[in-house]
Amino acid sequence: MIDLDVHYYEQPREWARYLDEPWRTRIAAWSADYYAPIEGLGRTADAHLQGRIDHDQLPELHRPDDVPRAMEYLGIDCMVLLPNALLALNHISDRRRALVLCRGYVEHMLERVVDPARGIFTTLCLAPHDPFESARLVERYAAADGVCSVCLMTDGPLPFPFGDQYYDPIYRAVAESGLPLLFHSGFGGPEGGFSGLGLQSYVENHLAFVINQQVQITSVVMQGVPERHPDLRLVWEEAGIFWIPGLMYRLDTEYSRRRSDHTLLRQPPSEYMKGFWFTTQPLEVVPRPEYFRYVLEMIDGQRTLVFASDWPHSDFDHPSAVARSLGFLSPRERQQILGGNAARLLRLRGFEAASRLLAAGKEAEHVGRRPS
Repeated sequence: MIDLDVHYYEQPREWARYLDEPWRTRIAAWSADYYAPIEGLGRTADAHLQGRIDHDQLPELHRPDDVPRAMEYLGIDCMVLLPNALLALNHISDRRRALVLCRGYVEHMLERVVDPARGIFTTLCLAPHDPFESARLVERYAAADGVCSVCLMTDGPLPFPFGDQYYDPIYRAVAESGLPLLFHSGFGGPEGGFSGLGLQSYVENHLAFVINQQVQITSVVMQGVPERHPDLRLVWEEAGIFWIPGLMYRLDTEYSRRRSDHTLLRQPPSEYMKGFWFTTQPLEVVPRPEYFRYVLEMIDGQRTLVFASDWPHSDFDHPSAVARSLGFLSPRERQQILGGNAARLLRLRGFEAASRLLAAGKEAEHVGRRPS
């Protein structure tokens, strides 16, 4: 089983050793006296005080040794580690600091945490503040063993939505690297000020995860990113799945009425979205299991869904959630969602089990490029 979304609780002060001055000293002295926390001054941070996880007993992934313990607890063979503090990367207004934090994170993970032979990988986070410098980070680190993907955060203020040509340097570099590009959704309100302004509770703010992805997919599809960069493989993380067909067919409807607004598109928006990947977490709670069957049929989920737990956040999904919610699938179809699709999507160099998964599922059609 391969988990595409596990959060490592990184400590930015530990990254100073990898940085040049003046950032070595500035990051080493990171505190509220110098910088506000990345997440901002007022964002709701007490999600772990209530919920389903006893973090006194279960690993939160603060140290490299915590990762194997979490893998054993979840029954996961391969984990893709994403940052936690850097989920709020887009809220940093100083582009220089955003870039050095991305560099410090990947250097720290490669030296201290990742271990491909044991199935422990990480992603290369990018700062959308500066597409040219972010593209250089891709050129520098994409070939490193242990880096299996590239990641952009969809929450927070951005120069433009992600469909804009402003980001083409990033898209070109990622496409040339052969790595998939993850769009990780994030926390908006109540204090986030982007997609959840004015919402009053942690439960309400989770709507922001879906809103972020809807806005960015609309921009990416309607501004023709899959046409401009046909080799780019795009993955949308941490927003559930029930909203996907609704957006697909809403965009098809609007596109059918004003095709002249989108001359780059050569097919309906839903066809481009069927070439994307989506992660499972959080699988919605529904009254009738056949509702999931309808959704998977509309999004071709047996080929496009990839398991993600979102461990150790309080709304995480255990791998058993796939069997529980998607019990109508055959064992082979469930295996594709739990591991096979990710093995085809990610570059898991050095992880032997990935090649076995690929061999077992080699008859499955390769997806993710622009459909013909």
